[in-house]
Amino acid sequence: MKRIFLASMSALIVLSCSHKVSGSGASMNTKANDKPESDATSMYASAIKPIIEAKCTPCHFPDQGGNKESLNSYTAVSNNINEILLRVEKKPDERGFMPFRSKKEPLTAAEIASLKSFKAVLGK
Repeated sequence: MKRIFLASMSALIVLSCSHKVSGSGASMNTKANDKPESDATSMYASAIKPIIEAKCTPCHFPDQGGNKESLNSYTAVSNNINEILLRVEKKPDERGFMPFRSKKEPLTAAEIASLKSFKAVLGK
């Protein structure tokens, strides 16, 4: 739990610092479109993937026997980030709340904040 929180906070700090640098007028040798995807990919690997693996397995991982919408890749999570946030922010007694019927602990406020930050980096 501490590892996920620390990874989330580290990702937020890195992202906020990188946005300040890129907005300061410093020249960069990469294409303008490369930076956001690189930030999102990095954030997914360090903060988002561990959350999804901890809270969404096995149901959303076909290779583990899950038969629900697959969330086992960067593409799948980034394409479904709005629905993921909608579901995890519901009250536990609301229809559609995830994780389903107490199979896993609900996401913490820090985990939800990480998902929201990921959504912002994706520009969705």
